[in-house]
Amino acid sequence: MTDTMKKHTPGPWRVIRQNDIPTAVMAPHPDLGGYGVCLIVVGPEMEANARLIAAAPALVEALQEAQAALRSERNLVGLHSQIDAALAFVEARP
Repeated sequence: MTDTMKKHTPGPWRVIRQNDIPTAVMAPHPDLGGYGVCLIVVGPEMEANARLIAAAPALVEALQEAQAALRSERNLVGLHSQIDAALAFVEARP
């Protein structure tokens, strides 16, 4: 994997809605308030797709933590809550 493929726009990302329909995923920007990461195409899976895309930074972070924990065999209790929070966002759970 090249260095450019390893980098992504920092999170947290959020789903933007118009008339309660997910239309885009935005990332934070210190001067602009936010900027678009992607537009959501209309279709039956658009809500799930928007949530999955918006959760990408948190999922990457959780996987990196899991990888480090497994390599060092450290306690995985705190990691469980981080993974659960990322998956809850993707699955639209409270």
